Amino acid sequence: MTRSPRDEITHVVRLAGEGKFLASASIDAEKLSRILRAHRENSDPDRCLKRKFGRLVTRVPSGPEEGSGIEEVLAEEVPAKEVVVKEVPVPWRWRILYSLGVRSRFSREFEIARKLAEAGVRTARCVAASLSPRGRTEFVIAEYISGGSSLNDLLWSGKERVRRVRELEDLLAAVGAWLRSVHDRGIWQRDMKPNNVVVRRSSGGSPDFFLVDITDVRLLGRPLGESRRVRNLGQLLDLPACLDRLARAPLLSAYGGEPGAGRWESLVASDVASRRAYRKKQCGFLYVDEQQQRPVGGIFLEE
Repeated sequence: MTRSPRDEITHVVRLAGEGKFLASASIDAEKLSRILRAHRENSDPDRCLKRKFGRLVTRVPSGPEEGSGIEEVLAEEVPAKEVVVKEVPVPWRWRILYSLGVRSRFSREFEIARKLAEAGVRTARCVAASLSPRGRTEFVIAEYISGGSSLNDLLWSGKERVRRVRELEDLLAAVGAWLRSVHDRGIWQRDMKPNNVVVRRSSGGSPDFFLVDITDVRLLGRPLGESRRVRNLGQLLDLPACLDRLARAPLLSAYGGEPGAGRWESLVASDVASRRAYRKKQCGFLYVDEQQQRPVGGIFLEE
């Protein structure tokens, strides 16, 4: 069975100690329990995508046996063989609210994905999400985008990072044009950092973009105002020092169009400077690459 996000059939799954989940039709308690167990037992550093402040994000197989059903639910253009599990702590005050019947914020994932699909914006398909958590953590599980790489990895931190200047400029220009279309459709991602944009090359060679980690996405029904646009641009362009000069011109030119890039340049420069000043105050690092303990200027590009 293949369904688009807008046609997704969901049902409620109960797990002892974890609470209720909203899940895709073929995900039962046994399959969901298996995924969570693989997530918590994951010891492969390459599959641990994030471990910070009690948050754990891992990439795990969608099921150990053939025909587990998850691949069929996730099938779109490329069948998903793996899922990404995001587990976050639940503050005690929210545990009280959940016990009183308040739904998890993650329970909106299916609806947000459906609305994004209707707006023409790609995202990872949701597999399951906490509905009424009963433990100390809550979850959202989504397809792993096969063949994709985060913009963060492509720009500087991954093994697959783009090393040729011209290719990097072309990628950034494509990002700028894509982000403009997202904003013009009234889509607001509060956390538009490079890790939340996944890039996958289409069969024609041009990049397809996926918006991930969509819990805080809002569809406003009108084009975004200037302050929200600047915030997202600043989030994407708050990069390692050695990428500052190279990244801004192609991305902002494609976003604003000539001569619009000049207008965005000063606004975004001010926003990025504020972000770096705040980072310096909080942890002593000015640039993202310093915070990740990467030497400034340590990214080598080819002409």
